[in-house]
Amino acid sequence: MMAVNALEAVCDLLLGFTFASLFGACSGSWLLIGAVLALGFLSALILQKSKGGLPARILCALLPALGLIFAKSLPEALPPAVVIAFFAVLIFSGKIGICYEDYKYWFGFPAVPAAVVFAICFGGWPLRPAATVCAAAYLFLGVLVLRYKRMGAGAGPRLRAAGFAELTGALVFAVLAGLLLYAVMKHSVKVLETLLMPVGYLISGLAFMFDWIVGMLGKMIPEDEQLIPPEEAETVLPEDVPLTETVPEEPADALAYARADKVFWTVLTVLAIIALIYILYRFWKMIRKARREGKRDAAAIEEGERGQHRFRLDLRRKKKRRGLSGNEEIRSVYREYLSYVRSCGIEVSRQTTSEEVLEASEGLAAPAEAERLRELYIRARYHDSEEIGGAEVREAKTLLALIREKTEAAKAGAACENG
Repeated sequence: MMAVNALEAVCDLLLGFTFASLFGACSGSWLLIGAVLALGFLSALILQKSKGGLPARILCALLPALGLIFAKSLPEALPPAVVIAFFAVLIFSGKIGICYEDYKYWFGFPAVPAAVVFAICFGGWPLRPAATVCAAAYLFLGVLVLRYKRMGAGAGPRLRAAGFAELTGALVFAVLAGLLLYAVMKHSVKVLETLLMPVGYLISGLAFMFDWIVGMLGKMIPEDEQLIPPEEAETVLPEDVPLTETVPEEPADALAYARADKVFWTVLTVLAIIALIYILYRFWKMIRKARREGKRDAAAIEEGERGQHRFRLDLRRKKKRRGLSGNEEIRSVYREYLSYVRSCGIEVSRQTTSEEVLEASEGLAAPAEAERLRELYIRARYHDSEEIGGAEVREAKTLLALIREKTEAAKAGAACENG
């Protein structure tokens, strides 16, 4: 996982350079950006090797600043300096090497503006090529890191290679589809104009209706209350202008169209802001509900309701197992194993990976069975295309029974010795 955590640090730097490259002075600083990214990757590796000590944190925070020697001017060095300062704050706050449950939010929220920057810059290529490349690299590496963190440290090389190939194929397909769409739009302007003509007529009709409503409201106002601008009271032409020359006038409905267009876009912007706030509010409520349920389950186990809690879980699992696949049954058996591990006093949270559970349960009496059960769980969870048969399901159930039997026997023997 060291390389994955180092790539996570590179992703954080790429996010900063995505927006720093929008400035003209930093838009072509390829050597500077590459040097800072390489030093950031190296500093993340050093930080993990040194176990996060204070001298190592100071060294790793200052190491990417060496890349500023490639800056040709002060304006070119200022945006990368802000990015490097942000990276130093991440190192001191311990945000390098966070778990999967936290990283999916850490990456997911900034991915939205990064995707917007990529779409805008890619459409105007080569307006800001560095920003386009940094945004694309941030999205690709972020998804790659997210996938590897979800697999955990115990995933084998075949599974990692399959995940990387799958992600690369999706990226190539997306790039080719984007290039094809761009080529079609570039060479089909007339077709698009024809297709969008009904929308233009609709907007024109709405503007005409709005102008008519404004005119009707104007007629309802008494004439003595309508103010006449003083500059319209008398028009004086310069002496050197011939009387036959006419001053060009704007169309009579130009003001109404401009007013209708402004109102339309204002209403559309307000609706978009309201929709965004509502989506964020629902997402925040969902996170709070998940946290409350997790705390409630942990409190129920700690207060001694383990038997009743396990009974309810078993009932639900028996209902769900009807018609389940072999992969789902093994994952269900592994959830039972996690419940049993919690009942033995081992802390297991949503952020705990299967490798951490295996390390924490070394004190139990069946380490070999626990390791084999974890292997079956990894196959069931991450090999969706591989259907696990009934033999592996029965083996998983037998392993869980052996873990419980050996652990309880060890507890009984320890109690007899102490008694």
